Amino acid sequence: MRRLEDIWLGSANRLSLPWLNASMERLRATMGRDYYPYGYRGAEREVEAMCRYSVEQYLAPRRVSASELFHSSLIET
Repeated sequence: MRRLEDIWLGSANRLSLPWLNASMERLRATMGRDYYPYGYRGAEREVEAMCRYSVEQYLAPRRVSASELFHSSLIET
């Protein structure tokens, strides 16, 4: 995330990619500063939503929890 921010805020990119600033500001306004969370805890809500959607769209026969999809050693990340 820090590297992406450095690229975004670099002066050469502001000149050569004029849409980048507006795009990044819109992205942060919509998704927050940490829009690619790492680890299970950071992505748990999104994984739970995918599990719910998969049942609602008849892609999965039953609803599973996000924790069922990952090895127990990953749950604490």
